[in-house]
Amino acid sequence: MRWYLGALRASLIWLASTVTVSAAPVDHLLQPTNLMDGLLSGLGHPVIGIDHMAFVLALGVAAGFTRSGFRIPLAFIASTIIGIGLHLTRGTMPYPEALVALSLVVIGVVFLMRRHLPWPRGWLAFAFIAGIVHGYVYAEAIVEAEPIVRGSYLMGLAISQALLALVSKAFVDIMLHEDQAIRGGVRVVGGVLVAVGIAFLAATLHA
Repeated sequence: MRWYLGALRASLIWLASTVTVSAAPVDHLLQPTNLMDGLLSGLGHPVIGIDHMAFVLALGVAAGFTRSGFRIPLAFIASTIIGIGLHLTRGTMPYPEALVALSLVVIGVVFLMRRHLPWPRGWLAFAFIAGIVHGYVYAEAIVEAEPIVRGSYLMGLAISQALLALVSKAFVDIMLHEDQAIRGGVRVVGGVLVAVGIAFLAATLHA
């Protein structure tokens, strides 16, 4: 438990500092041109993109409630690299922004139903597929970047997403240890995710 409290505290400090940095002019985040910009861009993108952040936090919640544990967000993080590679090699994906929003709706519906997907094929497969979609969108920032910038961006992206998932998983673990009633909160989280996903989906289709 002490380990979780320390990890949660460190992750929240990182999250607050990242949000502060992201509130400044974000040209270096949107189009990184050097190694440091690439790292900052990777760290900041999952935070300044509310849809991405909500999804990664949701995976952390799922990790806290299922036997698959932290392998769920890890599968997602690993497959974002595939999605990024697909985009950078000029592969195509129809309506990627809409698919990102749809991924939020799907995970929200699962939370509302309170039915855990079977381990390991369910959550892990869903996280892996969703990671490809989110990764494809993440790649927009580094299409024109040099290889070293792309590498630092991927590193920052992996760190950022892992910490986001750790924050929510640690929170769930701590709350479950203190009060089993938190299980009822999964439906609330699911409702919020569905609402956010539908809002982003509508905005994407309207654009």
